[in-house]
Amino acid sequence: MKEHGSILKGYWFQHKVNDDTISVFCSGLTGKESVYFNDALVSDKYSWKLKTPHHFSMNGKSYTVNIQITSLNSGAISCQFYEEGILLATEEKGLTVKANNKWLILITSLFGAVLGYFVGYELVKWIL
Repeated sequence: MKEHGSILKGYWFQHKVNDDTISVFCSGLTGKESVYFNDALVSDKYSWKLKTPHHFSMNGKSYTVNIQITSLNSGAISCQFYEEGILLATEEKGLTVKANNKWLILITSLFGAVLGYFVGYELVKWIL
């Protein structure tokens, strides 16, 4: 079952490795991705790619966290945790869209389309 993230609050992923915890935050607004090992920041990137790897070493072991957008339509993001190249866990979260947010998205989209039409129309009139 997918858990949910949001555009404003972002996505949080977490995985326990023995007595250690790897936490990952992905911002839905800025594209910033932050990886923490026991609350210490170990990797920080801005990315708008569909898949971004984060590599770091702690306690003599190498770790990789892959963050991947699995669905642009639903806003689903997958996070894979690797230790020494071995997949430990995969977690996926989708975007939370409340019923009232669907109307807000629809109204905003329509407003943008109408505004774009009139700006484009006036711009063509002005050029010609």
